[in-house]
Amino acid sequence: MPGTAPLATRSGRTPTSPTGRGAVVSAVVSAVARALEQAPARRWAQLGLLVAVLVVHWQLLSPGMARWAANLPAIPADAEAPVAMLVVAVAEQTPALVPAAPTTPTRHPTRRATAAAPVPAPPPATDVLEPEAAPADPAQATTPAKEPARPLPAERSQPAPQLPAAGHWAYTAQRGERVGQAQLDWEPQPDGSYRLAWRLTLAGRPAAGWSSQGQLSAEDGLLPLRMVEHRGERATRAVNFQRDKQVVSFSGSTAAHGLEAGTQDRASWLVQLAGLAQAMGPRLRAGHSLVVPVALPGGQLDAWQFEVVGPVLLALPGHTALPCVHLLREPARPWDQRVEVWLAPSMGHWPVQLRHTPVPSGEPLLLQWAGDRGAELPGTPTSTAFTTPAHP
Repeated sequence: MPGTAPLATRSGRTPTSPTGRGAVVSAVVSAVARALEQAPARRWAQLGLLVAVLVVHWQLLSPGMARWAANLPAIPADAEAPVAMLVVAVAEQTPALVPAAPTTPTRHPTRRATAAAPVPAPPPATDVLEPEAAPADPAQATTPAKEPARPLPAERSQPAPQLPAAGHWAYTAQRGERVGQAQLDWEPQPDGSYRLAWRLTLAGRPAAGWSSQGQLSAEDGLLPLRMVEHRGERATRAVNFQRDKQVVSFSGSTAAHGLEAGTQDRASWLVQLAGLAQAMGPRLRAGHSLVVPVALPGGQLDAWQFEVVGPVLLALPGHTALPCVHLLREPARPWDQRVEVWLAPSMGHWPVQLRHTPVPSGEPLLLQWAGDRGAELPGTPTSTAFTTPAHP
């Protein structure tokens, strides 16, 4: 058509002229010649491909294709840019295909069969107690646990002891089949000191004895300074009250204890108990108690707490029934003794009967008042004291 630009195909190129067709045919013939020079198998594959290409190009260059292209509407020369932009837009919308990374199978870590770690065996059961639960109050957690071996301090509410006058008292003694005698010598001195001695014989042989010496106090009663124990063939043991240091020490033990107020020894405790009971008088009734700390030759310091059992009428050999107050001290440890004392208010609460029962087993020793003065007992030191033999 006059006045119009040459027609363009959709690819943007004009139909090929006869001159161009000859060039294509020449190129195809050259390609066929090169293909024939190849190996037979490869030769036939390339010939087939070239024939197919030749047929396509022949159709594109035929006169019918030129007439079809001439009937298309004219496309302005500047219309190629939008086509290119359209192609770019499509390219932006279509994500480029990124070559996939080589797919190697994910190798999961193989669980190796490992021997189970040996579980530690539980510790052998012991005869220990489970720990208490922590107290809910944090302030309670800082409170130190009580020490069971520590003695209880003497009750300050107890009155000052009213000690008896000097005297010598005799007792009958019995332990199982053996019988004997015991004697207590109590000698307070004008200078404020005292001397005290117990001696015991069973079956005609010396059994045990204690001697004690010290000072007297209007407030605390007896203040022992030294006590010596004699037990047959056993070595002599002593308890020393170092009042300047406020310490109790022992010759038979390395233990040492603070000196509690009113602490006694195994010879003096009975006289101190009688003085406390005399000071209590009629207030000494069932449910009340008296506390006497006692230092033992083995190195212990125990608070002997005597509970008032109640009033009784006690029948003593050769005497009429005597009104008494029965006191009981329970043992504080497995190897200890139960101590019972009967005090006679009509005799200044002096002990008229005593019973020492070893715990957990053993024959009790019974002492009963026999008179104001006992016979001289042979074979024991002048300064001795009574008690039961110590348990192993």
